[in-house]
Amino acid sequence: MNRVPLGYPEPKLFDLAKISTMNDISDFGFLLYLTSIERFSKADVETIIDILKKKDQSKLCWFLTESQSWRDLVEKCSGKLFVVISSEVKIGVHWSCPHCTFINESNPETCEMCGLPKIH
Repeated sequence: MNRVPLGYPEPKLFDLAKISTMNDISDFGFLLYLTSIERFSKADVETIIDILKKKDQSKLCWFLTESQSWRDLVEKCSGKLFVVISSEVKIGVHWSCPHCTFINESNPETCEMCGLPKIH
């Protein structure tokens, strides 16, 4: 990743096997990531959001122990998951390519990495 030298956040590590509280699961970047996982249905994500809205710790415990999609995710990721919280970058003349996310250090009309056009 070329983001670290520019001072952008490193991916955050989530230890899925240890998530047990509302605070653990309420990270926006993590919730956004869950929406992109094929094994997680829209209903699964809506269940998590509903749990967070109602602050229902007992339902969260149920979901983390009984949900097949959650167990599959924990197993697939060996319990640990890295999530990048922010992928949009706009500082000085740096810009993040909307196609490949490479951070370009100059201001051309095309990405230095993939060659696709900058979207204004």
